Amino acid sequence: MTWQATNKHQEVVKPLLRMAQEDRVPHALLLTGKKGSPLLGAALAFITYLHCTNSVGERSCRKCSGCLKMEKFVHPDLHSLGVA
Repeated sequence: MTWQATNKHQEVVKPLLRMAQEDRVPHALLLTGKKGSPLLGAALAFITYLHCTNSVGERSCRKCSGCLKMEKFVHPDLHSLGVA
């Protein structure tokens, strides 16, 4: 997942991107929303961006080890909780 995929939802993306660029990411974030909201995509893009070792500006490279593991949902730092 990339920021570009969530580009229509700047109200979600901008604060997350600003946190990452200012190196002010808290140890945990809880994103909640209604089913179908853009939060899941934004969260995955954010996590991918944080783990990318070759990010340029607002883009993750999608080629490094961190990006490839995130794309396959096998990154050891990725934890999710599905709640109905």
